[in-house]
Amino acid sequence: MRVALRKDEDIVWAQRAADAALERGIALAHQCHNRSLFERVDETLDVLRRIGRGNFGLTYEPANLECCGEPCGAATLRRFAPILSMSICRTSASIRPGNR
Repeated sequence: MRVALRKDEDIVWAQRAADAALERGIALAHQCHNRSLFERVDETLDVLRRIGRGNFGLTYEPANLECCGEPCGAATLRRFAPILSMSICRTSASIRPGNR
């Protein structure tokens, strides 16, 4: 189930939601997304560490990372691998024909 966190105060609510979801056999995930706590690679990893729930993962969305000026290639994917729930791949400016 996808959730959205925009400020540090949302972390405790994410923990509570993850605990309630776990009782029901549900996993939660946040998408890499601008205007959220998940728009920068290091910040994303820190927030997930602070949430600290095994059923709270990440939906990898490289185009949103790219929009925020963050690296979004293989090295980033390897950093996210242990907490990945899903991936969404959209066409981004850097991979369109003529932009290589």
